[in-house]
Amino acid sequence: MAPPSRAPRPDINYFTRRKRPMPSLPAAGTNQTAAPGPDNNMVSRSSLHLEREPQGEPTTEASKHAGQPPKTLASRMFSAPAIEEVGHLSARNPLVRLNARQSGIGTLLVAGAGAVAWENDDLITGAETLHGALVGSRIETAGNRPLAGFHGGSVAIALRHVRHLRRVLVIPAEGPLVVTTFGGSGIAVHPLSSTGQRGLLYISRIDGLLELRAEYTANENHDDIWAEFGFQMTLPVSAPESAGGCPRGQSTY
Repeated sequence: MAPPSRAPRPDINYFTRRKRPMPSLPAAGTNQTAAPGPDNNMVSRSSLHLEREPQGEPTTEASKHAGQPPKTLASRMFSAPAIEEVGHLSARNPLVRLNARQSGIGTLLVAGAGAVAWENDDLITGAETLHGALVGSRIETAGNRPLAGFHGGSVAIALRHVRHLRRVLVIPAEGPLVVTTFGGSGIAVHPLSSTGQRGLLYISRIDGLLELRAEYTANENHDDIWAEFGFQMTLPVSAPESAGGCPRGQSTY
């Protein structure tokens, strides 16, 4: 039995469910596009874009150098000839630069030396003569070997610890100075300049590479030469008296 139907009360407004109108589809063969509604906007906001963005000009410092080979130390320094390119060092050709292998492997030997002064990266300075007289401080390395000094009649520089070395100045005995690298390359320093000044060998470390430079001086005394090139000898630390003998570094010229 169907329930009795009642007429709507005039004092109550009934709400009817509104149906959204469906968008009309374009006819086949036309280029019309539907106007974007709320559903279309939602889809556009939530959809994923898998296409690559167009690549513009690099803006960051890292992107500027992307794909470029890293610069070597030698490329960042001013150009200097290699030891194989120069027959000898003189006032006209005073400088050569060793490569990384020649600067860091084995021992650099300087024959014909009469005295040598050294300075490390802590500005500890000392000097030694061919006859064993020592002034200033000797620099010992981790292997209980001097960073620079005389060995077998020649000046020896331990390249294993070259990062601790700042500079070395070698004074010749009588003849010319001859430098030999671990690989067998060698070069000589012309003993006299055109004005008759005495030839010296100045070795400096630029980052990890060694530079050999011929310098000339009119001084003959070792102390005057050290002072001319700014070597101020560091006072050595005295050894305990119980150790016996003279403390290392106390001998003078």
